[in-house]
Amino acid sequence: MQHGQSLRPYLEGRRPPKPRESIFSEYLWAEEACVRTHRWKYAHATGVRARDDGYKTDNPTPGRTIRLWDQKADPGEFTDVAGKHPEVVAELQKLMLTRFRSTHPDAPNEPGNLDASEAIEWYLRPRDRAA
Repeated sequence: MQHGQSLRPYLEGRRPPKPRESIFSEYLWAEEACVRTHRWKYAHATGVRARDDGYKTDNPTPGRTIRLWDQKADPGEFTDVAGKHPEVVAELQKLMLTRFRSTHPDAPNEPGNLDASEAIEWYLRPRDRAA
């Protein structure tokens, strides 16, 4: 898995020889992560910690929040379409888990009996908080 890629081609007005198919981002303090492809953005939040950074959602703690936005049809991310596209959610969860499993230092300790959402949340769990 590639962890870094030079931005130089973009700065020079060119495309890189092999652009990424997706990007991954995480905000561990709030226990949130997202995966973005050219068309879709998938966001997963555990809902365990209340946000106090000015970005409270309409679904605050407690509880998991899974959202999917169609970046072509809704670039402003106004409409969550996760319920209409469960196959895309599953695909992007798999992509997110692949990223966690290939980069997270605790990956060898991931419990084997978790579904995709539970596994993502296991990785999002801050290690400064008791299990």
